[in-house]
Amino acid sequence: MTPERGGCLCSPCAERLALAVIPGVGWSAAETQAIAREAEEAGFDAIVAAEANNDVIATARLMGAATRRIQVGTWIANIYLRHSYTCAQGAALIGNATVGRFVLGLGVSHQPINQALGIATPHPLAALHGIMPLFWSAERVALCKTCAARGRAKAPELGPLDLTLGIPTFVGDDLAALRELARQNLVLYTALPFFQRMFRDIGFADEAALMERGEGMAGLSDRLLDAICLLGPRDRRQEQLTAFPAAGVDLPILYPPIGTDGARQVIQTFRR
Repeated sequence: MTPERGGCLCSPCAERLALAVIPGVGWSAAETQAIAREAEEAGFDAIVAAEANNDVIATARLMGAATRRIQVGTWIANIYLRHSYTCAQGAALIGNATVGRFVLGLGVSHQPINQALGIATPHPLAALHGIMPLFWSAERVALCKTCAARGRAKAPELGPLDLTLGIPTFVGDDLAALRELARQNLVLYTALPFFQRMFRDIGFADEAALMERGEGMAGLSDRLLDAICLLGPRDRRQEQLTAFPAAGVDLPILYPPIGTDGARQVIQTFRR
C-alpha cells in the first residue's frame, strides 16, 4: 500500500493532530528520534509513545531532544513500574528540557501484563483516575463528553478538559486488506479483560463474547473496526476523522501499524 501524498486531509475536520508510536523491539534511539522529527516536520501537533518493550519516560526524553516545537508525551507511563517521586522528578526534568512541551500520561496498564512482570496491581481504580482513551467510537465520545462537562460544571476552578482519543489508522485503497491488517495489529488487545469489557459497554457484546472465548480475530468484526478506526481510502478516512472532533475529541491521536514503516506511512499521508 503506497502512502498518499499531497493535499491536506486533516483540516478542517481536525484542527490538532497527534501521532502515537510503540517504539519497542526493533526501534533504535536514532529511529525513535527520526520519527519524532518527521512528525514535527509534517505538521503534527504532538507525538506520544506507548510503554511496550521500552521505558516510555526515556523515550519521551529522546523525542523531546530531537524536536523543537511538537509536544511529546507518554501514552501511557505505567504507574506500577516507577516510584511516584522518581516519576515526578523525571517528568519535571523533561518538561524543563523541552520548555513545557512534555505531557505526562499515566495509567495502570493491564493486570495480565503486570502479572507477567511480577507486579501486583491492587485497587487500580483507586490508584489512578484519568482519561486518555483508546478504541472509543464517536458515540462513546459524545456520551462521555457530556458526562465530563456535567462533572466539570461542579468544579469551575478546574481548567478545560482536553480530550484525546487514540484512533488506529490504516491507509490505502484495499479495504479488505486493511481490515485484515487492522486485525493483525489489534488482536493482542482482545485478550485483555479491560478491552473486552469496554467493547461490551460500547455496544459490541457479540464481539466481546468472541474475545472472551479466545477468538480475538473474529471478535474484531468489520462493524467494530469501522467504529474505532480510520480505515480505507482518502474520502472514507476523512469522513471517519470528521466524526471524532464533531463528537468532542480535542486531539485525535493517530495510531499507525506497528513499526517505523507504518509510522512513516501515516506521517506522509496526514502531512499538513
